[in-house]
Amino acid sequence: MNAPYVPKWELFAYICSSEYAAQELVDYATDLPSGRKVLLVLRNDGDIENGIGSAYLNMMVRFNDHINKYKKRSMEMLMFLYADHEIGRNAKAVKLDNKRFILFSDSKRLFDRFADAKKVKKLQRIKIVPGFES
Repeated sequence: MNAPYVPKWELFAYICSSEYAAQELVDYATDLPSGRKVLLVLRNDGDIENGIGSAYLNMMVRFNDHINKYKKRSMEMLMFLYADHEIGRNAKAVKLDNKRFILFSDSKRLFDRFADAKKVKKLQRIKIVPGFES
């Protein structure tokens, strides 16, 4: 029997603000080369903080099992966060507030690169834990 897959769990998430316009933040995050790493700029609303861990875990398992729908890990994770299997077409429709948004990454280097380039101020750290409810 194979050992179960357990993803690396070194995640960085903060509620942030920036002087840059919301659309510019989203565009920069989308265009920034991330390779196999995830960088997301998310709307800070409702219980999204509670869903980040579950979305990340689901995305990592799907990529490990080669059953992912999207080529980019960030898109696969967005699908789980917003429960939208057509997120690829709808990703730009999510409205963001540049004074209070969530910046998430599984790479400190990528997180810091984005934060430095877009003058991001970290307001509050978000503790990310995996959730197992469906």
